[in-house]
Amino acid sequence: MIFLIDQDQVLAHFELGLYNSVVKNYGISKSIHPDNRKGFYASKQYRNQVGLDIDHLLIEKGFLYNLDDIDGAIDGIKKLANKHEVFICTSPMTEHPSCLQEKYDWIKDKIGKEFCKKLITTKDKTIVYGDYLIDDKVDIKGIGEKRWQHLLFESPVNINDAPHMEKVTWKEIVEKFC
Repeated sequence: MIFLIDQDQVLAHFELGLYNSVVKNYGISKSIHPDNRKGFYASKQYRNQVGLDIDHLLIEKGFLYNLDDIDGAIDGIKKLANKHEVFICTSPMTEHPSCLQEKYDWIKDKIGKEFCKKLITTKDKTIVYGDYLIDDKVDIKGIGEKRWQHLLFESPVNINDAPHMEKVTWKEIVEKFC
């Protein structure tokens, strides 16, 4: 089987990194704890709920590289790769000048250099072939037909957006496929 694994909020703890950055720059009262984030786009919730424009924080040098890993992600992807073909399939943040380098370096330093050879960056995941896509985004659209089954990775940002969709964790992925 071929697995396509999203990077942000499936491997790398994007929400915790954002929370910590907002706390550092604006204080705790202006931040939204990762467990209370709603909807996929953080910028929209921050603007609407606390009146902050946080876009500049997301493109700061080092933001993506310094993200912590999601619990169970490093061990989980390695176990999955021992049994199946695994590719990291991530969307670049086009406004972030060092996005691709930081994502690459994060993979190399957190998971291992061998996974850098299996890195796919694209804004359109529908054109990538695989059996499964593990992603925290609910609605993945593009120009192609989805040639994979979407396994929605459990995240606070998608709890309310997709009550009808079954969500998976790294523990469940490892138990089911390894």
